[in-house]
Amino acid sequence: MVPKHDPVLQTALRGELNDPQARQPALRGPEAVTLMLLALAQRIAELNAGARPFVPTPSTPSGMIPVYEKPAAPK
Repeated sequence: MVPKHDPVLQTALRGELNDPQARQPALRGPEAVTLMLLALAQRIAELNAGARPFVPTPSTPSGMIPVYEKPAAPK
């Protein structure tokens, strides 16, 4: 099992992982891969929880507003 203070795991959580480092958990076994994936999924969830929702303003290009949020066109 890979400890949570593992340098490769900490590098991944900072978003600074390179290709050779990304291959290391696979060499250590399935437990290391599982730990890495669970830690990264938790970090993604934390980042998404702090993200602000998209709120269109009058200057927002119409292509950036989802169709279901646009007002209906007059008939």
